[in-house]
Amino acid sequence: MKLKLFTLVMLMAMAQTAFAGGCFPGDPCYDEPVVRKQRTIVPAPPAARPIVKQPLAKKMMVEPVIEDECCWQTSLGIGVPIYLFDEEDTDAGGGLYADFTRCNLNFRVGAEVAHIDLDQPSAQTSAEFPGRRVDVTYVRIPLAAEYVMPIAEDTRLFLGGGPDLIATANDISEFSVGLHLSARVAHDITEHVGVALEAGYMWGEIDSENGGGDIDLDGTFITPSVYYRF
Repeated sequence: MKLKLFTLVMLMAMAQTAFAGGCFPGDPCYDEPVVRKQRTIVPAPPAARPIVKQPLAKKMMVEPVIEDECCWQTSLGIGVPIYLFDEEDTDAGGGLYADFTRCNLNFRVGAEVAHIDLDQPSAQTSAEFPGRRVDVTYVRIPLAAEYVMPIAEDTRLFLGGGPDLIATANDISEFSVGLHLSARVAHDITEHVGVALEAGYMWGEIDSENGGGDIDLDGTFITPSVYYRF
């Protein structure tokens, strides 16, 4: 019994000692309040935000707009055809020309008029009286299909040919069909205005009146011109 009582007293003394902060009765620190050390709570570092990789924006593939270079283009021109006939003197006239171009193909229609004197013996039977020159109004309508290719900036080359509708009036009234081949260089001065130079060879003839025979109208021609393209 005494042993149990002694044990109880010892437990109570230990409890008081613990309550006194480890100080025993009689020690200077026994009556001082126990200051408990506070735990310093170190805040956890803020969680790093996850780096979300944004998907790369797809580049918009913008295809260049290619203009249709093969659309129809129309031009009108005026020129001065110079005829270097093989059997006649050189003469000049006036001409109007229309071109219809698409891609590398051009269709050309012209109308030329000149006043020429015929000196060939076969034409003398058509003179108003012996010894007088034979005067005719010469009309040539050239039709052509031409191949077009660029040779420099704003400069194109036309190669082709086609039939010629030939008509004469005054001393000889006649109609016939001829042929020509030519090459033409055209240069655009502005977006709409340009100059051209054509050179070629033509074949043609007409019948004289009163049974004089054929009148040869073969020869070289050179035509400088100015055109307006729409």
